[in-house]
Amino acid sequence: MKPILIIMAVAAMVAAVTMVGCTTDNGTPQPPADGAGVTQQQQDQASAGSAGSTNAAGQTNGRTPAPVDLEPKVVPAPQEPAPQPQPQTAEKPEDNDNPRVRMITNKGPMIIELYPEEAPKTVENFLAYVDAGFYDNTIFHRVMSDFVLQGGGFELRDEQGQLQLVRKETRAPIVNEAHNGLKNERGTLSMARTNEVNSATSQFFINLKHNVMLDHRGRWPDRYGYAVFGKVVEGMDVADEIARVRTRPSPQNPNERSFPLDTVKIISAKRVGEAPAEDDAPGQADAPAEEETPAEQQQNQ
Repeated sequence: MKPILIIMAVAAMVAAVTMVGCTTDNGTPQPPADGAGVTQQQQDQASAGSAGSTNAAGQTNGRTPAPVDLEPKVVPAPQEPAPQPQPQTAEKPEDNDNPRVRMITNKGPMIIELYPEEAPKTVENFLAYVDAGFYDNTIFHRVMSDFVLQGGGFELRDEQGQLQLVRKETRAPIVNEAHNGLKNERGTLSMARTNEVNSATSQFFINLKHNVMLDHRGRWPDRYGYAVFGKVVEGMDVADEIARVRTRPSPQNPNERSFPLDTVKIISAKRVGEAPAEDDAPGQADAPAEEETPAEQQQNQ
C-alpha cells in the first residue's frame, strides 16, 4: 500500500506545479504571449489562416499583400453638349414684299431691293425719281474701285460737237435717315450728299466694300452717316465690272482720279414687274457725297 500512496502523492505535486504556471495571481487565465502556451501545430494553423487576411489598406499583417482587382473601372463617356441655337442672320428673307428696281446699264443689269421699313422717306424719294424716268440716260460719274460707284445726277450731252457733263435738276432735299441702323456694307445703296446732313436729292452710291467711315456714328454733322436704303441682290458682278473701268481726274475734284474714261451709262431704271426700256445691256450704279455741277466740259474718250 505504501508504494501506491507515495506514487499518488508525487503525481499530485506535479499537477500542482503545472497549474501555477498557467494562472495569474488571482487565478485568472493569462493570454498567451508570442505563441507561449501554443503548440507548434496551433501556430502552423494560425499562420496558414492569417496568410490571406488583409487590413483596410489592402495589406496583409506583415505578409504578402492580397491581390488587387486591376480590371479598369468603366467610366461613363462624357455627354455631348446640347447644340446651341445659331444666331439669326441679318439678311432679309427673299420672300418679302420689299419693292425692287431693275437698273440696266451698258455694262449689264442689276436688281436693287429697297428697305422702306428702315428708310421710308429715302425709298419714297428714290422711287419717285425711278417712276419719273429720271435715272434713264444718266451716268456713273464717280468710280473708285476700292470705295464706291456713284451716279444718278449727271448726263453727258453733245453740245456743239463736244460731250458736256450736265447736272440734272432735282426735287427738294430729303431728311437724312442714316440713323436707321443699317450699315454701309458691300452691295448696299446709300444716298450721296454734301457736308450738309440733310442735303441728299437724287444721287446714290453702291458700296464696293464695308465703308465703316460712312456709317452713322452720332448726331453731330461730322459724325452723321450716309443713309442706307437698299441693296444689290442680283448683279453685283456688274458693279465689280464697272469698278474696273479706266478713270481720269474728276471734273469736280482734279485730285481724285475717278471719272470713267469709257462712259458707264444707266439705260433705264424701273420697278421690277414693269417692262424694261429696251433690249440693251443691264445695269448698276453708286457713290457717296453729292457732286456740284462741274465748271469744265468733259469729252468722252
